[in-house]
Amino acid sequence: AMSRPSDRLPDVLAPLSLTSLGSLTFQDLDEARFPAVALMRACIRTGGTAPAIFNAANEAAVSMFLKGLLPWKGIIRVISESLESFTSTSYSSLEALLGFHDEVVQFVSTMESVK
Repeated sequence: AMSRPSDRLPDVLAPLSLTSLGSLTFQDLDEARFPAVALMRACIRTGGTAPAIFNAANEAAVSMFLKGLLPWKGIIRVISESLESFTSTSYSSLEALLGFHDEVVQFVSTMESVK
């Protein structure tokens, strides 16, 4: 993304050729190291507004982190607390979902744990 359009950073890095790498090795994800993945998988299984709660809380927490208001490890704590504080429900329209998103963001901004 940083090198688009393609002439923005000419000759900085050669194009990646996966065939020249030979082989790739994949390992199972360490969910203890990356707890957000397990949380999102649970949200997907729950359905309804659970993924939206995760997304809104994550957006708000990352914004706070970037402003120096929240430590890195606080992001997952904010997401977890948001998921515990809101009940996943169905939604009737995009407008309703966007309103719910704003409600979660507002909740995060008032959380005692991030102050």
